[in-house]
Amino acid sequence: MKLSTKRTLSLVLGISLILFLATGSTVVLAEEEVMVPLKEIKPSCYGEIDMTKAEFALSEVGEECVTEEWLKENQQEDKSSDRVEKADYPGLAEGLNLISEKPAEGFHWPYFVYIPYGYFDSNGGTTSETNNILIESVNTGTSSDSYAEHKRAAKRIASRHDIGSSLNTPVLVPTYPRPRSGMRGWRYYTHALDRNTLNIGDENDELYRIDEQLIAMADYLLSALAENHEVRLENEFFLYGFSASGNFANRFAILHPDRVAAVAAGGLNGMPLIPKKSAEGKAGREVNLLYPIGLWDISDLVGTSTDLEAVKETPQFLFMGGEDHNDTLGYGDAFGDTERDRILEFFGTCIINPPDNPDFRDPGGKYYDDVCDDEYSKEMINRFELAKDTYEAQDLPAKFVIYEGAGHTPQQAYSDVISFFGEDYEDVDETKLVWR
Repeated sequence: MKLSTKRTLSLVLGISLILFLATGSTVVLAEEEVMVPLKEIKPSCYGEIDMTKAEFALSEVGEECVTEEWLKENQQEDKSSDRVEKADYPGLAEGLNLISEKPAEGFHWPYFVYIPYGYFDSNGGTTSETNNILIESVNTGTSSDSYAEHKRAAKRIASRHDIGSSLNTPVLVPTYPRPRSGMRGWRYYTHALDRNTLNIGDENDELYRIDEQLIAMADYLLSALAENHEVRLENEFFLYGFSASGNFANRFAILHPDRVAAVAAGGLNGMPLIPKKSAEGKAGREVNLLYPIGLWDISDLVGTSTDLEAVKETPQFLFMGGEDHNDTLGYGDAFGDTERDRILEFFGTCIINPPDNPDFRDPGGKYYDDVCDDEYSKEMINRFELAKDTYEAQDLPAKFVIYEGAGHTPQQAYSDVISFFGEDYEDVDETKLVWR
């Protein structure tokens, strides 16, 4: 393992209700929301809200969409008012910070940093026993040409990040968008680090190599903590994600294992990235695994190969619900036809609940015969088990967990994720499949 010192993590969850946010892909503690009347929403934001509602949660619309008069009048009553966006470096404050884009430092998009309250020691340094920051990529849940929508999603994820608070460690959430139209349209699933996103070759494109931009964001944060707060943390960070951001986390960890201390990722359609160029599929035939199925052509996409020895030193916690049928295999933003064909060949699987498209729904359509019938309850589990077998054949430290009876968002995983990052990841030294 990369770190050998075990730590004891004290978790105080109180009586708050623990929730998973399916679209925000994070875990929060339910608490009283500050509500904003419709009349206090700026007209410039009307196109981004449900105009039939009488009021909105402040965390939902964001302070940038609320009138200054209302904010000034309600600032002291707002329980989260001390979580407003703070100024850029040279200093970070406990609560929520917004760091602006810095192309000269290697990143073109702002990002949020959440510092748990009580993190900084009054005598210098930190009160935490965790030596790694935590990163969760943004997941808006939909494509949109409104950057403000993606920024608000990132802010929601960061502003009350209970995993970060439980670990008492800083949390970084980037704000890069997932566009719907234009040159980088809906087929660029940036929030999942898909093939099209990684294949952007123009270095002047602001979405070029967002994986490397994320590393630059982390390096900038680590430098600021060291230089301005005497907090020196490991270069390797914890990485967490669920659903689209779970795919991002899993794929990122395989591409950059030297920067990831441990990764927890869930809601992966039963198909984590296979860290091999080719592997024997369910039918017993060797299949070339294109990215993001595997690493067949990764050097063509990014110019370098993956350090598989470093992957063997990166503990993974991969989880899914036993009744998860939220399948993206039939959707063009997640997979192109070539990738879909390779997935069908390798996993020997079928497509669950595809879109209402002639290719899937009409007899004679390209994928009509590949659509699951009504008996597909174990289809994703079958994919997950085959992935587990390929990981095991490579002797990778990965724990595959299936939560029996749970759907796409297994709430039971929450405490396991915290325990994994707290200290359990140090004990993950082989591939195993566990039912909960």
